[in-house]
Amino acid sequence: GGGGGGGPAGAGAAARKPRFISIDHLQNPRQLPPDMSLAGEFLKSQKLVCPDLYRRLGIVELPRHELYRYYIFPRFPDMSNAERLQHMREVSEFYRSLCDLDPEFHQLAGSTAFVPRSDGRLAAARELLDPVNPLARYFPDKIAPAELAGLLRTFGMVAELDSKLFLECAQQAAREGQAAQAQAMVVYIVDNFRDYVTQDGSHVAFFDALSRIPLVPVQRTPLPVAFDTRRLYPFSEVLAASYSVGYYGFQYDAKLAWSQKPVMDGVHSVVKELRGLLHIAEPTVDMVIDHLLFLSRNAADTPAVLAEGIQHVYDYLAGAATPTSPDSSKLQRLHLQPCILLEDRTFVQPHQFFSSVQLEAVPPYVYHVTNIYHDAQRSAQRLLEYLGMRETPPPELIVQLLQDITSKNGANPLSQRDLRAVYKILLMALDQDVSPQLLFAPDSTARMRRCVELLVNDMHWLTDRLRLDGVHVAHPIICELAPHIGIQPFSAVVTESLQPGFVVPTSGKVDCIQHWNLNLISGEFRQGVRRLLFHEQRVGEHRSTLVANRYQAKDVLHLSHDLTRRLCSLSNVELSGASKLCSQFLLTRNGRTTDITKNAEGSHSLLEVRNDHVVLHLLTSLSRTKWLSVVALAINRILDNAIQNLQPLEKMLEAGGPGEIQDILDFLQISSDLSSFNDHLGSALDEVACRRLAPLDQASAQQGQEVAYRQAPKTGRQSATATAAASSSLVGQMRYGRLLRVEGGAAVVEVGNGKSETLPFHDVFDILTIEAFQTNRLQELAQEQQRKQQHQQQQQ
Repeated sequence: GGGGGGGPAGAGAAARKPRFISIDHLQNPRQLPPDMSLAGEFLKSQKLVCPDLYRRLGIVELPRHELYRYYIFPRFPDMSNAERLQHMREVSEFYRSLCDLDPEFHQLAGSTAFVPRSDGRLAAARELLDPVNPLARYFPDKIAPAELAGLLRTFGMVAELDSKLFLECAQQAAREGQAAQAQAMVVYIVDNFRDYVTQDGSHVAFFDALSRIPLVPVQRTPLPVAFDTRRLYPFSEVLAASYSVGYYGFQYDAKLAWSQKPVMDGVHSVVKELRGLLHIAEPTVDMVIDHLLFLSRNAADTPAVLAEGIQHVYDYLAGAATPTSPDSSKLQRLHLQPCILLEDRTFVQPHQFFSSVQLEAVPPYVYHVTNIYHDAQRSAQRLLEYLGMRETPPPELIVQLLQDITSKNGANPLSQRDLRAVYKILLMALDQDVSPQLLFAPDSTARMRRCVELLVNDMHWLTDRLRLDGVHVAHPIICELAPHIGIQPFSAVVTESLQPGFVVPTSGKVDCIQHWNLNLISGEFRQGVRRLLFHEQRVGEHRSTLVANRYQAKDVLHLSHDLTRRLCSLSNVELSGASKLCSQFLLTRNGRTTDITKNAEGSHSLLEVRNDHVVLHLLTSLSRTKWLSVVALAINRILDNAIQNLQPLEKMLEAGGPGEIQDILDFLQISSDLSSFNDHLGSALDEVACRRLAPLDQASAQQGQEVAYRQAPKTGRQSATATAAASSSLVGQMRYGRLLRVEGGAAVVEVGNGKSETLPFHDVFDILTIEAFQTNRLQELAQEQQRKQQHQQQQQ
C-alpha cells in the first residue's frame, strides 16, 4: 500500500505512528494473535531486503514492546478474557527483555486492566491485593484471584497495604468494632512495621495517627480489674505482652502490670523501635508496685499467676532499688504492705524478714530470707536490703509482735501455732534484752497477759491448799524462760509461815531429831554440802549448770554467790518436832501482800524464822524415813533447791557424828576437790590484799561474806585510820575467812577445814574489791587536794 514518500515528508511519517511496519524480529508470524487486524498497515516477518529504501518509504521496524504498547494493549477492551490472558502470559514470558528495552514497560504492564471483576469491569495488577496477605480477606473488592496470583505478582500486584489504606482499614475496624479484623491488623503492623518506615521521616505521622485509633484487642485477665477487657484500645493505652531487649532478652511487661493496664492480645512481643513509634505504654515503678499489691490482695485466688509472674515483678523492682535510680524513693510505699511472697503463696510485710542465719522463722510473724518464694529469692532479697532489712528483729518489733498477737486473739485462747510462735518470739526477746515490763506471754489457759502479771507454779504440792483467784499461772510452754522474762515463781512470792496466834505444840525431844541437829549445825556438814554441790556441778547435774537453753547461763555466777550465803545460814537451823502445824500462805507482789490460804493444815514441815536462828518444825506423826526426806527437802529449799540428788544429803544427816560425814561422801564417790569453794579459807593475805582492807560495818555485814580476820587478836580496839596506816604491818597476820553469823557484838567466822571462830568485830575486816578500793583512793586524793587548797587560801 501507499505511504509517505521520502524526504521530509517521509521523516515526519517515521516520527509518527508508522503505517507500514516490519516485525522481522518475530521469527514465527504465528506468535501474533490470529485475530489481529492491522488495517492499512503492512506486516512483514522476513528480514528487510533494502532497509534504507524502506526507511525512505516510511516503512520502519517495530520493536516488541511498542507492538504491545500501540497495537495489543489498546485493543484489550475488545478482546475476550482468554485472549487477554494469552497476551499477558506471552508478555510475562519476555517480561525482563521488554523492561530492559523500555524502562516504562513495567508501569505499563502493571496498569493495564485485564482481570475481570464481579462488577464487570477490568482491573489492573497494581489495583489488586495479593491473596497471601493476611489482611486480604478483609478487602473482597481488591483481592486478586488465587489462580492468577503468580502472573499478577510479575506485573506488580500489591503485596502490602500502603499507609493510607492501612489507616482507612484500621478506622473502619475500630468504628465497626471488628475485633478479629483489628487483631489481624495489629499483628500485621507489628510484624511488618519496617515496610512503612521511610527515609524522609514521613512515616512518623502515620504511626502517630495509628496509635490514636482504638484498634487493639486486649487479653482477658484471671481476676476482675478496673478496665473493660472486651473493647478495643489505642496503642498508647495498652501494654505489650513483652518487648525485646537486645537479641535474646525480653522484658515481660504483661507480667509486670497486667492488673493496671490492658495487655495486647495476639502479639507475643514488640521491638523497642515500634514501641516508641506507636507510643505503647511502658510499666512504671508505681504501676508495678500497684500490681504487686493487687496480687497480694488476691493471693488466695491466683496461685498460678503468682508462680508465673512474680519473679519478673521482683526483678524489675530490684532494678529500681539502687541509690542512683530516680524512682528508688517510690519503693518506700512497700514498707508496711504485704508484698513479699512466701513458698506457701502468701504475702507478708518486708519488716518481717531478717538475714541472720541463726534466726528461726516464726510464721506468721518473723521470717528468714530463705522462706521467700524460691524463684524470686535473689531479687526479692535485693529489694529487702534496699528497704532496710535487719539481721535480727529489733526490740520494738518483738514487743509489737507480741502486742499484735495479744490484740488479735483478745480474750480467746491461742492456737498451738500461736503458742509456738510466742515461745520463739520470747527467745528473740532474750537475745535483744527486751525489758520484761514490755513482754506478753500466755497463761495456763493460753490467753495472753503481761509477763509481770504471771507466775510459774513451782509449788504444785500446795495448789490444793491455795486460793488462786486472780492469780495467773504461766503456760507450761514458757516455764523454762520464766526467770528471764520477768515471770516469778510461786516460791519467790508465796511465803509459808505459822498462822498468826498459833502456838506449835511440841512433842518433847525426839532422839533422831536431836542427833540430826548435831550434824546439821556442824562445820563438817556445811563442808559436805559444798563438796556435794561441787560434785554435781562437775558432773553436770547441778541446777545452775543444767542449762535448758543458752539463755540460762546468765544466772550461773549469781547462783553460786547466793549459795555461799545460804550455806552459812545452815549453822542457824534447828530441828524441832511438832504434833500439829497450821500454815498461812501470803502472796507478795508489787508491794501488796495477800493472804491466799485455803487450807491451813497439811504441811509436813514448816520453817519459823526467829530473831537469832531458824526453827524447822517437823510433824511427829510421820515415820523416821518420811522425816528424813522432809528434812532433806527443807534443807534443799534453804539452798534454793540447788541439790539434785538428795540421797547423799540424807546420808549426811544420818551420820553417826560430824566426823563420819566425809567418810560417807567418800563411800558415795562424791568428788573431794573443793578448790573452787574454800581452799583459800585460813590462808594469809598478801601485801596487795592488805592494802584493800576496811573496817567491817556490823550493820551492813552479810552472811556468807568474804572477810579478813586477825590471826592473833590484840587487846584494845584499833581505829580504822590506824589500821589503814599500818597495813604493811598486817602482812602475815591477816587470814581469809567467811562470815557465818553475828552473835551480839562478835562475828562467827569460818576459818577453813569445817572450823569456825568467834572474833570481836574490830578484828574482822572487809576486803574491798579493786574497783571499790580505787574509788576510795580517788576520794582520799580529792579530799587531800581540797585540804591543800584550803590551806593555801588561809595562808593568802
